[in-house]
Amino acid sequence: MTQYSSSNRNRNSHNLKVGRRGVIGLGAAAGATLAAGLFSLSTAPTAHADDFTEILSNETAVFDVGEAQLSTAATDFGSSAIPAGLSNEFAGLFNVTLGGPDNVLLDTIEALAGKPISVALPIALTSPAPTDLAEGLSDAQNWLTIGQDNFSAADTDFLGGDWGDGLANVIAGLNFDLVNSPDDFLVGAISSLLGV
Repeated sequence: MTQYSSSNRNRNSHNLKVGRRGVIGLGAAAGATLAAGLFSLSTAPTAHADDFTEILSNETAVFDVGEAQLSTAATDFGSSAIPAGLSNEFAGLFNVTLGGPDNVLLDTIEALAGKPISVALPIALTSPAPTDLAEGLSDAQNWLTIGQDNFSAADTDFLGGDWGDGLANVIAGLNFDLVNSPDDFLVGAISSLLGV
């Protein structure tokens, strides 16, 4: 059995006081850090009602472009213009499903940064649509190059502290590399398979 003397009890009491002071100091430091972070958020420019109207307007515009592309695709398929129909179909599907959220993300970042809201950015089409595999591969490579240029511009924007333009370039680069490039490859490959 361990015996505690008064000197042990005093030492333990002293250690407890030091521990409490450390916790209080740590809590104060954490509170100051949190307050500084909240202060920087509270001083950021605020979005105005006009910005929200523009954001919704851009989302609607991209959706409308997508619907028009899908309608054109139906007309193209009806007139046996398979490559053009496929190109419009792929772009229209993207604009109707993911084009709006792309624009909402970009426009919201711009509004929070106090920048003017960009115009709507629907997915572009290759005109004319590739009619064989060679054209599809060539167009796909061109889109990849354009996407790479956007990523390089995004690096420059981020390094310069321009988060809005940097994000716009990242979104555009991703769209060129992950949407436009595969779309043109698929249009060219399907057109070659069908012999149109």
